[in-house]
Amino acid sequence: MTFAFAPAQRANTAAQHQPGLSLQWRVLALVTGMLLLLACAAVGLQAWTLAQGLRAEQAVRNAEAAQTLAAAWSRPRGDATSLRALAESRFALGREDGIRLHAAQGLAPVSLSRVPGESAAPAWFVRAWPLAVPAGRSAVAVAGNPLAAQESARGATAETVLEVESSLDWAYQLLWQTVSRSAALLALFAAAASLLTAAVLRGWLQPWQLTLDQLQALSVGRLTPMDESGPPEMRKLARSMNATVRDLRQDLAEQTEQVLRLQRQAQTDTLTGVALRHHFLGQLQRRLADPQRGCAAVLIVRVCDLEALNLRAGREATDRLLCAVAQVLLTYVDRVPGTLAGRLNGGDFALCLPVGGVAQETALSLREALGALPVLRSAGAQAVVGGVDDLTHTSCSLALAEADAALARAEAGEAGGAAVDGHGDLVADAAGASAWHLQIAEALTQERGRLETTPVLDREGRTLHGACTLHLQLVAGAAHQPPRSWLALARRAQLLPRVDLLTVQLALHAIAADRQARCVRVAAAAWSTPGYVAAVQALLQAAPTQARALSIELVAPETVDASVGPLAALAAWAPTGVRLGLAHGAEMPKNLGALQAAGMAFVTLASAHLRGVATDPALQAYAQGLLQLLHELDLRVLLDGAADPHDLDRLWSWGLDGAAAPLPGV
Repeated sequence: MTFAFAPAQRANTAAQHQPGLSLQWRVLALVTGMLLLLACAAVGLQAWTLAQGLRAEQAVRNAEAAQTLAAAWSRPRGDATSLRALAESRFALGREDGIRLHAAQGLAPVSLSRVPGESAAPAWFVRAWPLAVPAGRSAVAVAGNPLAAQESARGATAETVLEVESSLDWAYQLLWQTVSRSAALLALFAAAASLLTAAVLRGWLQPWQLTLDQLQALSVGRLTPMDESGPPEMRKLARSMNATVRDLRQDLAEQTEQVLRLQRQAQTDTLTGVALRHHFLGQLQRRLADPQRGCAAVLIVRVCDLEALNLRAGREATDRLLCAVAQVLLTYVDRVPGTLAGRLNGGDFALCLPVGGVAQETALSLREALGALPVLRSAGAQAVVGGVDDLTHTSCSLALAEADAALARAEAGEAGGAAVDGHGDLVADAAGASAWHLQIAEALTQERGRLETTPVLDREGRTLHGACTLHLQLVAGAAHQPPRSWLALARRAQLLPRVDLLTVQLALHAIAADRQARCVRVAAAAWSTPGYVAAVQALLQAAPTQARALSIELVAPETVDASVGPLAALAAWAPTGVRLGLAHGAEMPKNLGALQAAGMAFVTLASAHLRGVATDPALQAYAQGLLQLLHELDLRVLLDGAADPHDLDRLWSWGLDGAAAPLPGV
């Protein structure tokens, strides 16, 4: 069972994480909308019912007012002027909005009306709920009234009709108060119900959210188990998902173990257990070319007259002797972190020490340990040791040549079987080191640095990012110096955290200027220093836009046991949007799953690590398995350093994502 992802699926990863309305908010919006709809319906129904009652009440008021006024006018009053005065005095009380008196022939000796005044109800509410009530009507008997005589003289019927419209202010005020208070109470009820619904939904949907988080983690190769608590349905789902995660973890562990076996077959001598020649030379070249590593030393151990020994003692005895010599060398590898051991050819072994100044002492102790081997004495064999000390900024071939020259002197008996030469590079004395320290520290304090970038390209030649290297202006006004001239001394003076911090700062400034993606490399001595992770985190948080265009590459520590150290840096920096990677990650495949789960996005392989992959079948199997494992973890794979064109073609065909320029054939 594997969990590889097709390229189309990887391309759609960003689309899957586009922001949208979550299920919780959708359900909450639906419930809130339904509650508000019910509240509006309840308020509307109440308003309609109350309006009907108010209309009936207003009709009764209109009728009573018309009858009361008609009875007052039915008594003899005199002429029309007296009737108008009576109507105006009634109208002045403000209880009616209109009083009209119509004669039989359509004459209106009295017609009083006014626009309703402002009420407590808003104008829009009055327009929304019009209380249209017919005016109260009543017949007025005018017998014995001068008006009746006037009507009779014209031949008209002695009867008039009175219409009265009572004021509606009280009705609108009562309707508005009732509706507004009901709406406020129902709105508070809807808000309380929504909050309660949100709280309940959060509890109900939490197991589903955990399941969704696990599915999203699986989509990018992160095997994260989930809690199996919650409702019965969720417990069943969680158990099924966790079973899948366990199967995938087991499959990943088996695949990782297979990659480790292929790695041992491709890089380790099957007889002696030390590194093969090509792998040892690649590691040695990287060690000598890296100024952050400081000084080193190389020792060569030779079993003399191996062919004659093979004829005299037999192949099996010779193999046992070679294995015994290798075990002595592996003792140093196990006890001193960073030590490398390899087999150069039949009877020649090499040992690379991570520090200088101890090669002579190590050579003597190594010569004594080899001389004490019973298998060496019983076979009558002899082993000699030669080496070179204090190696800095030199090539692998030159280091081996100098060590071989010392070995020749030891083999000739000039040094008692153990000869060590000093390398010709400058070794600063105390005064010189102090001056260099002050110059480097001053340059870092004044930020007299400049970044040089090397483009990292994909197979089509498109730039993925620019790999940054810091050049320092050690003397104000002078030229900027490359790392090889000062980085070893900065490392010795424990200034690497400040160097890498300045590199990150300058990279952010450069991104702000040209908006081009960049990558900086942070040494293990920097990210393991207390306070460094927080300092970089502050820089990234202060420039969030630039941080999204920056990649930070953590240099893998030399010991596998310390490989989980970058987890703290990944956890602190990943939320800022920066892309995080691991340099030389092929040397620690067991930890890639944990680092990827913490936010690591890419791995950079050293070209020396895969040198000769075009022609070595064992190295091909290892490289294919390694690339497949990294891609199944959804990690981008980059190649660091110059590579042979044939090696690079093979790696492109197996899914390599990018390599440092210049790229042969691109």
